[in-house]
Amino acid sequence: MDTLLALGVAVVIAFFFLHRYLRGLKKTEERARAAAEKGKLYSEGPRSQHPHIDTTFCIGCQSCTMVCPEGDVLAMLGGKAVIVNGYKCIGHSLCAEACPVGAITMVMASPSMSADMPQLTPEYETNVQNLFIVGELGGLALIKNAVNQGRECIDTIDQRLNSMGSRPAADVYDVLIVGAGPAGITASLRAIEKNLKYVTVEQDEVGGTVAKYPRQKLVMTSPVEFPMYGKFKKTELSKENLLAFWDKVLHRADFQVRAGEKVDDIKKGSDGIFTVTTSKSQYRTRAVILALGKTGTPRKLGVKGEEMPKVMYRLIEADHYINKKILVVGGGDSAVEAAMGLAHQAGNEVTLSYRQDRFSRIKERNSTRVEECVRSGKLKVLFNSTPLEFREHAVVLEVKGERMEIPNDFVWIFAGGTPPYDFLKKIGVQLGSHDLTVEASKEAREQKAAKKEKEVVKTPEAPVVEAFAEAKLGIAGEDLPKVAYRLDDAQRYEDKDILIIGGGDSAIRAALALGYSGRNRVTLTYRGDHFQRGPTHNRQLVDRLEHEKKVRILRNATVAAITNDSVLVTVAGRPAEIPNDLVFILIDSESEQLFQTPPPAATRTLVRPGSYS
Repeated sequence: MDTLLALGVAVVIAFFFLHRYLRGLKKTEERARAAAEKGKLYSEGPRSQHPHIDTTFCIGCQSCTMVCPEGDVLAMLGGKAVIVNGYKCIGHSLCAEACPVGAITMVMASPSMSADMPQLTPEYETNVQNLFIVGELGGLALIKNAVNQGRECIDTIDQRLNSMGSRPAADVYDVLIVGAGPAGITASLRAIEKNLKYVTVEQDEVGGTVAKYPRQKLVMTSPVEFPMYGKFKKTELSKENLLAFWDKVLHRADFQVRAGEKVDDIKKGSDGIFTVTTSKSQYRTRAVILALGKTGTPRKLGVKGEEMPKVMYRLIEADHYINKKILVVGGGDSAVEAAMGLAHQAGNEVTLSYRQDRFSRIKERNSTRVEECVRSGKLKVLFNSTPLEFREHAVVLEVKGERMEIPNDFVWIFAGGTPPYDFLKKIGVQLGSHDLTVEASKEAREQKAAKKEKEVVKTPEAPVVEAFAEAKLGIAGEDLPKVAYRLDDAQRYEDKDILIIGGGDSAIRAALALGYSGRNRVTLTYRGDHFQRGPTHNRQLVDRLEHEKKVRILRNATVAAITNDSVLVTVAGRPAEIPNDLVFILIDSESEQLFQTPPPAATRTLVRPGSYS
């Protein structure tokens, strides 16, 4: 009888967990099917390289769906991985690397989709000898690839020049670089490093596409190394991080860039020398690197009033616009990010107009954020709408077949751009299919290796952190003896009320060390609402500390003053006083801590378990 009873209980328990598993699987497939239907709205499919899944070998482990940084490109249907939003794929290749059975390979889009790409050799050279194309225009939309290509391209040119021996006349450059974005700036720095005679021309502003991104847009998610400066210390970089670096480069005396100068024509003479004609001058050069990007000329709508000064096609700084009534037109990432950036400025009333009935081609993180903005009332979205007329103080829209007029001060249109393919044809560059599989796989392997190298914290007891500079806040009580700017030995503190100020690597790992030692009561304050700096691993550590109640985390918090036995803080606009014995101000310097350039051996400090220096 007891045996039957035990067996019955076991069957009930097994059925319960099986039922939960099957129900969860059903919900996952429902979400995947919804994503697939959503993906059909953007019928062009993958633009360049994308994963190909061999379902014969797929074991349904879901590894590929979990590693993709672009959201729901892949999903599980019927126990197998499938592509549901191929247009979101930009070639990270992490899914192929994550697959334990090799069921995923990176392939090109169909010829009809990739026929407008320039044909390049492995050295990024076009069919015109010594005319190179690097960066996004070559087909792979990752900043790290643009940086690597710019560097490697200059190395190729330098080798060819050295093998030729004598250089031509003084009025001939070794290389002319078109475009001052990530690829162009890197090529320029490498040219300086190789002592080449070069010049860089840029039709807009230094920074390329990055300069046009909204504030705080995440532009890189893997380590990258610039010539003459070394490797960026952070694995995740915002637009501001990169533009701060661009500005540093711009002030170099040997950085030869001529902004506001558009290239009109490139012709190669019988002597092998290129003549490059721009809107302001004419140059002769032995080699040309095109780092143009893909955006090209902004696409206009052809709407009445579009020529008015208040109608713009790119947003430089959202914080310049406050207390305004704004319309943003478009349904891609650029439009959504600009709308959210403007919506967060004081007093703005922002409307986002999109012609479809839902967003279908934006990144997952943007999809989540825009939903939050709509729920909070910061942003109004009009689906199934198109602009009919722009007026001085209003705009007229057609919304679901009906006319609507709304007050308006500014309009931003994000309808894409016309890529420079006509220009490429004009200068003799052949277009066609370009296989980036090898390059994408190499990128994925490098990312994987860098991730392993970066995640030096394996257990709570053994954090490893490099030294950082002091960053003072200038608040009352900061000169008290209990305030420190680095943690020397976490093990020496026991049963203390400790406050840590900061949101970077140093602060998070200090919280980790102190939270797991000596029954301390640790509070970590951060001025933002989420930890967005540093590697993803840091955010996982923060979640772990909070979940295990080892550390109390105060978000949207600023410290107003420090007293002998307490700290006065403001949390989400509300003042509070918390007991305190020790304060650690661990704010990594944005300007001085960008690069992993090692200091001299005598001054470098690498600290082991439980200590910081």
